[in-house]
Amino acid sequence: RSQRDLSSVATTPRNTAMSVHKKEFWLHSSDPASCATADMALCEKEEGMATLVAEFLQCIVDDGNNRLAAGAPDNLVTSYHASSNPGIDMASYIKRIKSYSGASPCTFLVAMIYVDRCLRKMPGFLVSSFTVHRLFLTCIMMAAKFLDDIYYSNAHWGKVGGLTLKELNALELETLFLLNFNMNVSPLEYSQYRAALQSSTNVLALETPVFKNVDIQARQNQLCAGVAA
Repeated sequence: RSQRDLSSVATTPRNTAMSVHKKEFWLHSSDPASCATADMALCEKEEGMATLVAEFLQCIVDDGNNRLAAGAPDNLVTSYHASSNPGIDMASYIKRIKSYSGASPCTFLVAMIYVDRCLRKMPGFLVSSFTVHRLFLTCIMMAAKFLDDIYYSNAHWGKVGGLTLKELNALELETLFLLNFNMNVSPLEYSQYRAALQSSTNVLALETPVFKNVDIQARQNQLCAGVAA
């Protein structure tokens, strides 16, 4: 399962103005944190969210790569594992996704929430250059389908991310089972992730708790160790 060379994939950048976020989705939550709903309404203006997510993921990937280089075993082999390193960092990969998918800015953060949920279900999963692209591509595609009124087909997403349609379809189904088919993100959860990512330029020193009664410092250390809580 090798990742295709993205430089050979010809696609046309999508007009991001066509991507309409379903703001009413957030209003269906019974969460009392009404201030969080206000954050949701501003999500389309969060143009820097993709960059923050890319920096966060790159931190985890760098640590995973260092562990592999030091001889750490990668015992949990999954469908997210590529047979070869795609050779593209997360900043470039997410920039490509942003350019060719038309996904609204907040879908990048929701995708990160999905990634975190998946990692919780896969103890021992090592996030590295061999796994992060498939995992994030699947999660951002699912987030776009769930949140955006207009989105591309799986075939297009595969071309953008360097996967075949068959591979991406299989990954989507596997991810849905990992998420227990729960793709809902409450306004409170969204605003907590958002605040955590924006609270510091060093994602390993985030101080805002992402989950109730969970220490964010410990959580980030676990993620960067490639181990889900």
